[in-house]
Amino acid sequence: MDSGMDKNLYRVWEAMWKTRRKVDAELQQNSSAILTRTQFYLMRYIMNNGPCTISQLADLMEVKTSAISTMIERLVQNGLLTRFYGEHDRRNVFVSLTDKGKESVIHDLRIAKEVFSRYLSCLTPEELETFANLFEKIVHHDK
Repeated sequence: MDSGMDKNLYRVWEAMWKTRRKVDAELQQNSSAILTRTQFYLMRYIMNNGPCTISQLADLMEVKTSAISTMIERLVQNGLLTRFYGEHDRRNVFVSLTDKGKESVIHDLRIAKEVFSRYLSCLTPEELETFANLFEKIVHHDK
C-alpha cells in the first residue's frame, strides 16, 4: 500500500505530466513551427541578455559546447541567429538574434503568455507566487 508521501508524489507526477502534455500541444499548435522549446529558451535568453558566447550558452543549457554549436548552426542557417567574433579576442565567438529571430521569439512569447495565463488563471496572485517559488525551489534543489 502506498504511503501518503507516495500518493502525493504520484499526484504531482501525474498532474505535471498531464499539464505538460496539454501545454506543449497548445504551444506547438499556436507557436512558430521553426523553434523547438529548447531553441526558444536559448533565443529568449539571448534576447534578454544580449550577445552571448557559445560557452555561456553551453553552461546555461548544461550541455557540451559541441551540442550548442550544432543547435546554433541550425539557427544561423534558418536566419534566426548571427555569429560574430570578439573585437579583442577572435577566439571568442558570439551569437546574437537577427531581426527574424527577434520576431520569432516575440511571437512565441506572446503565445506562451496567453497559454500559461489561461492555465494559471485559476490561481490567486498569492497562490501563483507560492507556485512559482515552489517550482524554483525544485529547480535549484540539486545544484
